[in-house]
Amino acid sequence: MQIFITGGSGYIGRSTIRALTEHGIAVTALARSEHAARTVSALGATPVAGALTDTDVLTERLLHMAAPTAQ
Repeated sequence: MQIFITGGSGYIGRSTIRALTEHGIAVTALARSEHAARTVSALGATPVAGALTDTDVLTERLLHMAAPTAQ
């Protein structure tokens, strides 16, 4: 399972990433800055640079996550 979250470096986002990764769930998190990217990466999530207004970034990431994986 893969989860994409926004606000991953915030108070609730950090707790969410911790809980999900503790259960073996892969997390990708939107990061608006290098600091935010380092924070979510340190928590075990994959950072994606962008903001909520970056619809191209959001669309690309969600389509990438929805694509079937090769088996």
